[in-house]
Amino acid sequence: MANIVHAILAYRRKLVVVLLLLAGLLVLFFAIEYVALKHRGEAIQNRLSAAVGGNGEANGLLVDPDHDGLKNWEETLWHTDPNNPDTDGDGVSDGDEVKKGCDPTVKGCGNLNPDSTAGSAGLTSQLAESIINSGALANTLQPSPDIQTSLQNIQSLGSNYETASETAGAVSPNQIRVGGDASPDAIRDYFNSMAEILREHSAGVRQDPIQLMFQISRNPNSASRYGLFNYYAAAAEASFQAIAAIPVPAPVKDLHLQILQLIGKEKFIYKTFANTQKDPMSAIIAVQDYEVTGKKLADLFNTTIPARLNSLGVKFKSHDSAILTFRW
Repeated sequence: MANIVHAILAYRRKLVVVLLLLAGLLVLFFAIEYVALKHRGEAIQNRLSAAVGGNGEANGLLVDPDHDGLKNWEETLWHTDPNNPDTDGDGVSDGDEVKKGCDPTVKGCGNLNPDSTAGSAGLTSQLAESIINSGALANTLQPSPDIQTSLQNIQSLGSNYETASETAGAVSPNQIRVGGDASPDAIRDYFNSMAEILREHSAGVRQDPIQLMFQISRNPNSASRYGLFNYYAAAAEASFQAIAAIPVPAPVKDLHLQILQLIGKEKFIYKTFANTQKDPMSAIIAVQDYEVTGKKLADLFNTTIPARLNSLGVKFKSHDSAILTFRW
């Protein structure tokens, strides 16, 4: 639930951040394979190396044939030439341009992300790496005699997380209370009530969840602190129940439903974070899911809802809770 207020007030991330996270998970996928198999014999290691281009094959995902600092999976992400270290021919290598936040396909510096959140994206990658390096991940993968079986184990873990996450975000019709008043004033009151609920339940949950996860994963002696995410989950549940109890004006019923679904997903993500020691693979997936959910919340509260309110003629006063919380 804390992520809702965070997303509304300060979380204006661009699509490139989500793409970076998705690409990062691809690299983590192969890193996980390596961790799971590295002690199972030279033959299996050679097969894994060949599968990802570790023998120097130019078509491998993890190799950098043009030595520009970008692996082949990164070249695909940025639409650069994997065999040309300076795709746009401006004298600066593709890798250096990406590091600077520049578009490597445009001469000069076409900014990839004006509202740069590269620091957070880098922190997310480091977090996943810390979870892998902790050694806990190997315990979640069933020993297998070959790469294909291990791949299936990992895919199964990801599929299980996706299914459970979607279930957590499901909202039944009987959880929606439609009010009889659909006037602009009723809609204004509805969002003011929601703002007060979110501010109340986020008061004691101030630290960014990714920052907290990173701090814990970097210190083996603080692993018990993963339990702190149960408080985050409890705050999300309290917000869910309180918002679900608000009679919603019919013109914004669909927005009400989306908000509840995203809060439900956040609760599940926090519970997954709390369970990192027992299921680190799901925690890695949840890190990416947290970013995607935050992007959806930001889009909803920064773009979709304001546009709907404007079309309905809803006017807020400067001291309204919705204005103070959502900055509309």
